[in-house]
Amino acid sequence: ACAVYNGIALEDYPFKAERGERLLFVGRLDSFKRPHIAIDVAKRTGLGLDIVGGSFVYDAIYMEQIKKDCDGKQIKLYLDAPHEKKVELYQNAKAVIFPSKLGEPFGLIVPEANACGTPVIASPDGAIPETVKEGETGFICNTIDEMVEAVSKVDQIKPGDCRAWVEKQFNREMMATSYLEVYNKIMAGEEW
Repeated sequence: ACAVYNGIALEDYPFKAERGERLLFVGRLDSFKRPHIAIDVAKRTGLGLDIVGGSFVYDAIYMEQIKKDCDGKQIKLYLDAPHEKKVELYQNAKAVIFPSKLGEPFGLIVPEANACGTPVIASPDGAIPETVKEGETGFICNTIDEMVEAVSKVDQIKPGDCRAWVEKQFNREMMATSYLEVYNKIMAGEEW
């Protein structure tokens, strides 16, 4: 068996070396993606949080609670933000909080953030640990306490290392080459 990682269009996620002081959550606003965890981390660290998500409602009660937690100052909500706004937020974030418990087969949030030079603080869900280089492009955390602690360490991560990791592992050309290698092995009757 082999794994072919998704690739992203690097040109759509320009690198920026300077970090801001706000945290960022990008994802569906439901109890599986867990934006409430990102809100808790922001409140416990005293940092601002930008939440980017779609307006489609999976759970109206959950969505209303998230909206109530967004005061427009410390915690801001961006529904259906255009790509350009999402990239601007990635580029200016201190770190992306990715606390999913969905069983992520491959979350694009991690390489998108890293391409912009932003580290990711994530749960050990699904394939996420394969996309985060511990201590180099982000941190894998099992608890909210660990996420809060990781926020205090993200300034040790070099934005250039985040970008280099994505350029090496998660670009479209690498994905296409990997698929061709698998197809060629299949056509040759080799194990893959």
